Amino acid sequence: IQIAVIGLTSVSMLLFLFSWIMFSQAKPDSILPKGREKPPKRRRIERITMGLLASLPAIFFLSGMELFLRVALMGIPIMVAGFLGRRYVGKVKACEQHYPSFLRQIASICSSGVPVKTALKDAVNVNYGPLNKAVRKLYARLSLRISSETAWRSFETEVDSQLISRVNGVFTDVLLRGGNINEVSKLIESVYFIYTTIRRRRYQIVSYLNGMLVPLHVAMCGMLAIISGFFTSLNKFITSMPTILPLQSALPTEFINAYFIFVLVLFSLNNASAIYSIEGDSHFTLLFLLGLMLACGSLVYGLVFQTASQYLSSILTV
Repeated sequence: IQIAVIGLTSVSMLLFLFSWIMFSQAKPDSILPKGREKPPKRRRIERITMGLLASLPAIFFLSGMELFLRVALMGIPIMVAGFLGRRYVGKVKACEQHYPSFLRQIASICSSGVPVKTALKDAVNVNYGPLNKAVRKLYARLSLRISSETAWRSFETEVDSQLISRVNGVFTDVLLRGGNINEVSKLIESVYFIYTTIRRRRYQIVSYLNGMLVPLHVAMCGMLAIISGFFTSLNKFITSMPTILPLQSALPTEFINAYFIFVLVLFSLNNASAIYSIEGDSHFTLLFLLGLMLACGSLVYGLVFQTASQYLSSILTV
């Protein structure tokens, strides 16, 4: 038992190390900025996430419930927290898609000598999708004579995109200091396009990895359940014939079941870490994939285990 646990833990740590090496080599940028002021919606989602994660110990120690079912229930709040975060990140990505159009319009108007506030007044009437709210707030702050640096910094915080924060910092610096805004905007837009193209290519790799790892994970859970069901059925058969085969103490079926579920949890964590290390969007991706694999894998394990043990028991009984 000790060798089995130590061996599995060692393999798991090696897989974690491999995921970390991939992450350090690829170095994908996070969608959400770090170490700065966060918008209220993001803070609210993070508080909900912490609350859901805090409920995991209570779920794990529920009495009168099978271990696989408790693991599946633990995966649900993790998956919900990840889903809320991924939906928020999706809105940030939508803002990134509309930002080049906003940048182009402001640059074209300001390059002719028009003040920024006048350019924003025209931009308010243009549909920039999810970016509209941040643009309106930016125009309102400038209309209230709030300093331009503070207004643009609040705009970056409202959008909550690390890519937009980097690009917009260069754009506003040139805009407020009287540089050649037309040339700079073209250069920024070119860099922006290259950056997003590289990100789309990385997402293609992630989609292939998802299509490979998730089915393999579910299939592995089913195979582990069949093996555990076989040992459980064999133990019942041996127990029913103690005079012929007195070996009931040689089959620790409870340990085998718990050990396989431990394998399921570790491989869920490893697979989710591998995908996150390549995608790198946010920690919500890791939570969502971990919760999905825990919930689906545990339910498949429990269903296949019950079916296999009953079927094999009926064969051995006959």
